[in-house]
Amino acid sequence: MSTTATQDASTTTTGDHVVTPQSVGNSFNFTVGGSATAPGSFEVPKGFGHVKLRIRNYVNAPVDFTVQHNDSGKVYVDGKTISKNSETVWRSTDAGISDGLRSGRYTIQFRGGTNKVNVEIWGVAGSLPSDAK
Repeated sequence: MSTTATQDASTTTTGDHVVTPQSVGNSFNFTVGGSATAPGSFEVPKGFGHVKLRIRNYVNAPVDFTVQHNDSGKVYVDGKTISKNSETVWRSTDAGISDGLRSGRYTIQFRGGTNKVNVEIWGVAGSLPSDAK
């Protein structure tokens, strides 16, 4: 026998034994590469502007990256370098963006100079600054 649940997210009823959905942001993981300049993209949902990006450079040469909000053209990261065969973490809170990033789609552009790019990106967008830690 099945019944339909009509409970709002984050609303609990004592003793109902129902898993209550919570507001969780957006997480993503993707690989970018194949040429000396390679773009990727990710989405920041409305209300989830506290972003953490962990980027792994698999190439034996440094790679620079830029993060730009597509609708406004605002650049949040401009030419940050990831050393060869290493990883870096970028947090919106560490960049002094206390209110979070704007919602919407972002382009993350990688440049390897004369070398082909091969990077992997893990990211999360949260509603609180602590979500980006």
